Amino acid sequence: MLIARGRMLVTSLSLARWRMVLQFGKPRVYAAHICSLKTREERVEALEKVPAKIRSWVKFYVEDAYVKRNIQRARENNT
Repeated sequence: MLIARGRMLVTSLSLARWRMVLQFGKPRVYAAHICSLKTREERVEALEKVPAKIRSWVKFYVEDAYVKRNIQRARENNT
């Protein structure tokens, strides 16, 4: 959902959330790095090193990437 504020369009996230993202980095960047790691132990260790304020977002993106990968693999195996 987009909200118009003056000449700016802002998503439903609060401005404080956006400031937090800009301060700590982008969660998707952390998630992309974690997804590139080979073992689960490495991924868990890397997730623990993510700043606590954005850890839940990063975890969501990583889990979502693996769900999508598994769905894609299942589709490939069914054809």
